[in-house]
Amino acid sequence: MSDGIETNFQAHGSLKPPGPIGRLVRFLLSGGCLYYVWQLVSLWSFWVDAEKLFSNASIWVPILFALYLAPYVINIGWRINTKRLSQYVIILVSAGLIALSYFSNQSINSYALNLFTIIWVIYIFTHLGISFLVAAIISTPGCEMRALPHLWSIITGHKVYEHVCPGPLHRIDLWEQKLNEQ
Repeated sequence: MSDGIETNFQAHGSLKPPGPIGRLVRFLLSGGCLYYVWQLVSLWSFWVDAEKLFSNASIWVPILFALYLAPYVINIGWRINTKRLSQYVIILVSAGLIALSYFSNQSINSYALNLFTIIWVIYIFTHLGISFLVAAIISTPGCEMRALPHLWSIITGHKVYEHVCPGPLHRIDLWEQKLNEQ
């Protein structure tokens, strides 16, 4: 039974690079991710103030989205297959920090939890944003999470594995390829 976080690496050259539309979409997604990271860093005092952080409902959407994206960023980006391990680690460490805070301060809010959260959320969106940007510039075939290894292969000449994008970019690339064939 599959949990939906399976990796499927393919040999170098197996996938077609994105066309101008796919590259533009990647560039725009890069801008969104990196703008969000900039917002997080610029609001540092907001993050370290536990009461402000968790009382703001809008903060939960990107945190949950980052948690959802974590296995894809880790597994495809680093070419490993830990399935949902990254999610489990984030949840367990967060639960441990919540419990520690609750038993020591009678509150689930803590500087340690906020610091841990901001670090992993910034990592996910920074890795994703830089990967989208590099993929847009060098026309990385398949998943943007393979953009940094693809750049390394261009620089060194060592071939790296490719991966079909598990998100909507694969469908956009296929649609653009069909447009070009007509």
